[in-house]
Amino acid sequence: MKKKKRKSRYTMVIVSHNPEKQDKQLFLSSWYLRLLSVLLVLTITAGLIFFTVNMVMNGALLQGSEKNLEELKKQIVELTEANQILTTENTDLTDKNTILITTVNEKLQQEEAFNAKKIPVGFPILGTTSILEEPSTVVVDPAIQPAYIPIIIFQAAKDVSIISSGYGIVTEIAEDGEYGYRVVLDHGNGYVSIYRFKEKPKVRVNDEITRGTMLGETTEDNEKVGYQIMMDSEYINPMEIMEIYG
Repeated sequence: MKKKKRKSRYTMVIVSHNPEKQDKQLFLSSWYLRLLSVLLVLTITAGLIFFTVNMVMNGALLQGSEKNLEELKKQIVELTEANQILTTENTDLTDKNTILITTVNEKLQQEEAFNAKKIPVGFPILGTTSILEEPSTVVVDPAIQPAYIPIIIFQAAKDVSIISSGYGIVTEIAEDGEYGYRVVLDHGNGYVSIYRFKEKPKVRVNDEITRGTMLGETTEDNEKVGYQIMMDSEYINPMEIMEIYG
């Protein structure tokens, strides 16, 4: 018969040495040692698992952060491009606004200059002349009752031109009992100028003329020419606005 092998059992003895006191001994049986070994292995395994999980989580967070960083970079690029586009559009709008303002100012200046040309301030005679009578003289006008109305009477030399004192449109050409003909210009701003002279006018009704346009001319020396101005249907003294040089 075979003899059964006896199992070996081990006991660990832990001795605490203290010179002043009696030594203490701690006996650890083999099954307790195995338990400690199992616990140690489990502790190490749990530590490894925790470390691995922590590394995986940190890697995931890092990957997510990198992804978020890429998204932020992409958004920054898109916003920068959008800002550049808006800056360019704003520059274009500023340039267009400057051009518009300049154009409007130029048109306003042109309009002001044109309106200034409408005011009958020009001298109505081009050539040698003198004022025969001061304004406020008795005039017989077929269109109104005889009255004292402002009028300048020029005494002009031969071949003197009667010219428009401002931009206007010829609204009337009629015979005048005293002078021969009457030419009326409407300047479109409340002003009306009236020219009275002997010879047949050089313009026709509805003609659009500028300042200095010849309306007629004298044919003999010491010929009389009458000149009047109305403002809002009221006669005014032409000397108040007429430009006289020399």
